[in-house]
Amino acid sequence: MAIVRSIEFTYHSKKYYALVRKRMVNDMEKFHVKIMNSELETLWLDHQVAIQYNGAFQLENEIQGSHLKELRTAILDALSKSEFHTDAQSAALTTDGFDKLDIEKN
Repeated sequence: MAIVRSIEFTYHSKKYYALVRKRMVNDMEKFHVKIMNSELETLWLDHQVAIQYNGAFQLENEIQGSHLKELRTAILDALSKSEFHTDAQSAALTTDGFDKLDIEKN
């Protein structure tokens, strides 16, 4: 089962949103980030997967370029402030993929 949440982040003084899908892969939690802005998503394509290491979020693939590092920082900061590090399930969406979404009931 995957959990999907929306996060808000600020990049270059503008607010943006991303969908984050948390799922277990080989006993490791992975966070797949889909930015809801086509221009930023194009920049972000090769860096969509984050993991938690020693309590901090980091990307699986390292980013090159200062503009992408700013984007990475904005997204990882938003992830660290999100409820993904807790077991809270309120208002979570569950799915096997994005083809079927069901609202999880408390």
